[in-house]
Amino acid sequence: MLALLTVVLSATSTRAQDNYEIQVYGSELVDPGHTRVGLHSNFTIDGSKTIINGVYLNVDQKVGGWYWSLNPTLDRSFHGESVNQGVVFSPNFKFSYDFSPKIAAGLEYYGSVGPVTGFDAVAQQQHQIFPAI
Repeated sequence: MLALLTVVLSATSTRAQDNYEIQVYGSELVDPGHTRVGLHSNFTIDGSKTIINGVYLNVDQKVGGWYWSLNPTLDRSFHGESVNQGVVFSPNFKFSYDFSPKIAAGLEYYGSVGPVTGFDAVAQQQHQIFPAI
């Protein structure tokens, strides 16, 4: 009961997350000396239209059962309340271990540190870590 009360009381002082998708994009490994760059578009309907385009470079590696992936994403909103921010740096990271051919567990980090022309103050940045299975 005390744990439930703690969760309910702490929830009243938390901030909502920004409008971005939660997923570190994995990729099939590419040959050494080659780079894969992708363009990803999100379209969110939440009372108004918000269009966010992002360019991401996926850097990943698998060694034995261990896997890591880094997505240093650059996002740009073309409509909505964050349109005036310009290009925003949103790093994403995943670290996991394969416990079986179909089950992996690890941690995923998602951030948004602000425009590339000048990062937001630390209190305005977003940093989130999630367990992943």
